[in-house]
Amino acid sequence: MIRFSAVIVHGMEDVRRTLRHASVAQTGVALLSAPGILASGGCGWWLAMMQAASREFPDIPFQSLADCGDAPGLAAALLRAAWPIDETVTWHMTGQTGESPPLMLILAPSPASPAIGFMAESACIPLLSAPPPAFHLPLKGRRNGATLETLLTWLKTPA
Repeated sequence: MIRFSAVIVHGMEDVRRTLRHASVAQTGVALLSAPGILASGGCGWWLAMMQAASREFPDIPFQSLADCGDAPGLAAALLRAAWPIDETVTWHMTGQTGESPPLMLILAPSPASPAIGFMAESACIPLLSAPPPAFHLPLKGRRNGATLETLLTWLKTPA
């Protein structure tokens, strides 16, 4: 289901940096929202950022992994914001039938999981119970050349 190595991103600058490195590594990437960031940035912000990334990096395949933590209300809001998926927006996957969808939700198991699961299934958006292993891109100011080389190595690692 997750086709690429995941990288935790905190905002558009991280998304751009990660996609540039994915281009150098000649691979796609799974962009994983930082824990808790959807609660502060909002669902619309995340979706707009993914659409902008798709326009800015049309040749780099990526998946969007929205980590809703243990907040089913946040997952429901993201599903409402993302569905129905606008067919005019191109998420640059390979486009072949059977490929993993570009957006996936991550929600810790809770009493609301069955309802959120039904909503996600109706929207054809997979619901995962835990985030995948991911490279955590350090916050700006704590990055150096070694960090970026490690990111390149991580991106080349099969998911």
